[in-house]
Amino acid sequence: MSRRGKAFDERQFMKTSDFEMAHSLSNAPLHIEYHSHTFCEVLLFLSGNVSYEVEGKTYRLRTGDLVLTNSSELHRPVVENDRPYERYVVWISNEYLHSLGDDSLGRCFDSSARHYRNLLRPGAELLQAILRVLSLLEGLDDDTGYGRDLLRGCFIRELLVYLNRARLGTHGEMDDVIYDEKVSGIINHINHNLGEPLSLDLLAEQFFVSKYHLIRQFKSYTGLTPHQYILKKRLMAARNLLQQNTSATQAAIQCGFSDYSHFSRSFREEYGMSPKAYLK
Repeated sequence: MSRRGKAFDERQFMKTSDFEMAHSLSNAPLHIEYHSHTFCEVLLFLSGNVSYEVEGKTYRLRTGDLVLTNSSELHRPVVENDRPYERYVVWISNEYLHSLGDDSLGRCFDSSARHYRNLLRPGAELLQAILRVLSLLEGLDDDTGYGRDLLRGCFIRELLVYLNRARLGTHGEMDDVIYDEKVSGIINHINHNLGEPLSLDLLAEQFFVSKYHLIRQFKSYTGLTPHQYILKKRLMAARNLLQQNTSATQAAIQCGFSDYSHFSRSFREEYGMSPKAYLK
């Protein structure tokens, strides 16, 4: 792989309405907090000493691994600084995915989230096909010729086809995944019940564990306390509803906030603006 990667950009938002692709190489130390996006993300790992944490699972990455996340998942890379970290990253907006006219193209992101299997490990032939498409997309960065946008659209569709093939070829858990069954069960329960009461007492009672042990185990696998995780996931869900033009009050209610002022204050702290401003 030629070292064409650019310096790492810490930006976590899209500048375009369809998709973006970046090939980056980092030699400097990186520390990235847990975060989420309003779009889907594809990461193709090329080199380095990196683990990727998604929703309570830690994936130990090998060269050629793919990590897929959608707009409902908290994630972060954990980068050791003993080797350069090189990767391709593709961001695809949900609106653009829906506009492609074939819902099956986005299933690779839905399936990963639903089954908590964000790591895909394509075979050699499929990996080469994916690398070829990414290289072609990268080559369009400085292209101003006729049909550039048409080619971009063709290449991203081809990439999505290959990602879905990789998903369909991935079965069961891999050896390079670290997680706790009980913590994963709690996370799954939280994600499916964000609009319901989710106090520490209720979770401890439902999962037959002491509150102290729950907090300690949960934080060891997610980096967050249950309260912090629930708040972040509720805010993410509310943000996604606001993107669909749901009113701020209704979004707060649907996502389990009984106090609108608490919702508004927390939303502003997380995203830098009020829910109503975000809606506009």
